[in-house]
Amino acid sequence: LKSDWHKARVNYANLLHRLDRHRDAGRIYREAAEFFGKAGDLIAAARCEYNTANTLVQLFEIDDADRSYGRARQIYEQEGFDLDACNVRYGQAWLRMLKGELHVAMLELGECAKTYREAGARRGEALCNLDLAEVALGLGLFSDALDSARRADQELEHDGRAEAPD
Repeated sequence: LKSDWHKARVNYANLLHRLDRHRDAGRIYREAAEFFGKAGDLIAAARCEYNTANTLVQLFEIDDADRSYGRARQIYEQEGFDLDACNVRYGQAWLRMLKGELHVAMLELGECAKTYREAGARRGEALCNLDLAEVALGLGLFSDALDSARRADQELEHDGRAEAPD
């Protein structure tokens, strides 16, 4: 089946991405996103858009990455995949940080942390709080940075205890 072929190609693109062959991986992701979109497998198309955006970030093609993240987020939100949409939002917050849009990044990261917290995704919440600390430092909000870092530490400590063997 053509669908299976594209899924295998996406797995190959994942390997290429890990090997820093971002252009090659991005090309495969884009082709797969187009195929899955036409085939009606919107979630697979969204995953490919998300992966495409991640390759574009590595290549510092920020505006193209933002558009690709936007397409993925729109699909995830329409289909009710809230955590996947939050993962995309987290990627978009990183783009804001890279562009120096620290206030926007702070708002996005705050929303991500809240979504992860409500879903019980402690690691995601902790990562958002770490990035919030970084943004706060960039804005000269030192006590806010310390508070965010402490929240992240508490989440990671709790998460580590939850995963520790008896």
